[in-house]
Order: sequence, then structure tokens, then C-alpha cells
Amino acid sequence: QERALERLNASRRDDPTLRMKIELGLARSLYYQNDLDAAARHLSVAEAIDRDRPAHDGLPAYQLRRIAMMVRYSQHRYPEALANAEQALRLAYRVYGENSRLTADMELYMALLLDDIGRSRAAIDHYQRSQAIAATLKLDDAVLARDDVRMAMAYANLADYPRAVTLTSAALTRMPATAAYAEWRIKAHYTRALSLSAGGDYARGSADFERALEIARGHSGDVFVGPAFVRLRQAQGLVLARRFDEAAAALRDAEAVTKHSDLDPKSTLALRTLQAQVAAAR
Repeated sequence: QERALERLNASRRDDPTLRMKIELGLARSLYYQNDLDAAARHLSVAEAIDRDRPAHDGLPAYQLRRIAMMVRYSQHRYPEALANAEQALRLAYRVYGENSRLTADMELYMALLLDDIGRSRAAIDHYQRSQAIAATLKLDDAVLARDDVRMAMAYANLADYPRAVTLTSAALTRMPATAAYAEWRIKAHYTRALSLSAGGDYARGSADFERALEIARGHSGDVFVGPAFVRLRQAQGLVLARRFDEAAAALRDAEAVTKHSDLDPKSTLALRTLQAQVAAAR
């Protein structure tokens, strides 16, 4: 992509569509390398090109909004991320129609974004629409199960713990025990454990926490599902169960989440909040 941009610059061609495509490709690649500053610079160039072009629909416009949503979300610029997600979703329906994988994906991304900014009830509707399209397209059932875990997390945020337990239990029977689904098996186990703990049954939930931790040890480099992250969730369950000494030990293991506070500030916030609750209780 960098060589393509160099050649385009050297050619002195005035080709805004090609330049925008390359800039978006760079923004996406740099985003996945967690180089958010560089991704944002290339995204800004693509946005400037788009503003100077005649209004149009199509894949470049959709990709621009989708990548902008991802980058702005990672920069914690949530209103901008949401505005771009809404535009991308409208484009998906208008250009590709309801029964499109692109449309299903954008419904899913909209749900994830809404759930993460505290609008879990609105997120449920988008999860359900994404699932309905995916079922119509006959996507693999393991993919549907993965997205059931995401929806279960939203129900847990809404304190609908029985539904979260039901969804995660069914999903765990349908997702293969492969590396591709390890993240979602971890999340399914700790979401079910937290839901059981919130319902007063930490004893049953503890087995799920231990299984999530066992899988996470094989993914220690992953910021969002590594052992420290799982121990943070286990500490949350232990606080709910009022087992404060065990919670304090789990929180010591979870301290490593602070190393990634630029990518995941909410985990650091959760860690400090739980530490305060444990200190007050003790």
C-alpha cells in the first residue's frame, strides 16, 4: 500500500478515487496494527478527498464510513464513531440491500458500539437484525453462536441474567474449540459466570471462570481476553459473592490490564473501582 501511494505520487496522476482507496487501505492496516495516530492521518486524507467528490453511493463510501467508525471508536471519539456507523448502515441497506453480508456486519458493528457506550437496550435490536440476516444467508452456525455471545453480554449489561446464561450455554455447545473461536469461548464462559454470580450462584460460576482462565493462558498476548482480563472479570464475580479476600488476590493478578489503558481504558476503570469496593468492604 505504501509503494502504491509512492507510485501514485510519482506519476502525478489526478485520480482521487484511487488515492482514496489507497489511503483507506493504509488506515485499515495501521488500525489493525494499533497504530491509531497513523491510521487517523490516512483516514483524514481519505475524508478530505471524499468531501471534494460529488455525492455518491458505493463500496468506497461504505468503506470510508466503516473504517472511520473503527478508528474514531478506538480513539474514544464515540459521537463521531456513532455518526459514521449510522451512515455506513444506511449505505449498506441502500446499496446492498437487506440480505447482504455487508449489511449484517454493519448491524453487528452498530450493536457492538451501542452496547459499549451504555445503550445496551438499543443494541439488542441491531443484534437481532444482524442475526436474522445471517440466518437468511445461511452463515455457519458457529458464526451465529459467536454473535449470540455478543448479544448475551448486552443482556448481562441489562441485568437480564437468565437470558445471558441461556444464550451463552447454547453458544458454547455450537462453537468449535479452535483458535479462531477461543476469544468467544472465553467471553462466553466469563459472561455466564458473571451472570450466575449476579444471581447469587458464584459456586456454579467459578467453574466457568476457571475454564475461561485456562483458555486465556493460551492467548496471553491478547489485550482483551488474556489472563489478566479474565482475572478482572473473576474479581467482579467474587465481589458480587462478597468473597473479598479472594477478590483482592484476583485484582493483584489483574493489575496488568493497566499496561493497555490506551487501548482499553474501561478495564483500568473497572480495576480501580473494584479495588475501592474491596478496600471499603475489608
